[in-house]
Amino acid sequence: MASEPISKIPAENGNLYTVIISYDGMFSTEYVVPPALSIPLGSSGSAVDIVKNEDGRFSANGAVIAAETGTLTRSFLWGLHTRVPS
Repeated sequence: MASEPISKIPAENGNLYTVIISYDGMFSTEYVVPPALSIPLGSSGSAVDIVKNEDGRFSANGAVIAAETGTLTRSFLWGLHTRVPS
C-alpha cells in the first residue's frame, strides 16, 4: 500500500520522526536516523562512524556500544560531537 510523508516532528526525548499517512488514511511514524559522527582512530587516518539509535544508545558497524552504565559512553560521545575546536 502506498503512503506519503507529511512532516518531521521531534519527540520529547530529542528523536526526530517522519509522520506518514497511507492512502487508506492510517498514520504511522518512522525514526529519522541522525547523521553519523565520524571519530578518527589515532594517526592511522581511519575513522569509525557512530550512529545514535532510536533507543538512545549508540552503535558502530551495527554493534551497540555499551559502557557499564551507558551514561559514560553517551556523555563521552556527545562531548566529542559538541566540543568546540581549539
